[in-house]
Amino acid sequence: DFDLQRLAAEQFMRIQRPEGALPFLQQANKLKPDNADVLADLAAVYFDQRQFTEAVSWARQAIAKEADHPLAKFYLMSS
Repeated sequence: DFDLQRLAAEQFMRIQRPEGALPFLQQANKLKPDNADVLADLAAVYFDQRQFTEAVSWARQAIAKEADHPLAKFYLMSS
């Protein structure tokens, strides 16, 4: 279930464990690959893990789906 995958990922991000969020976001992305929110969340996970090249890649994908996505823009600029 897409919503449960995102909820689980959100819980890991709240306790500052982005590595735990990653598999749930990857599964959510498989279920809805065009979802800009998931793509931006993936950028956030990689940013938090200091993997800036990956963060930029995911942020760009999110922006390609939704040009004004604020979270994606933030991680693109910050990375």
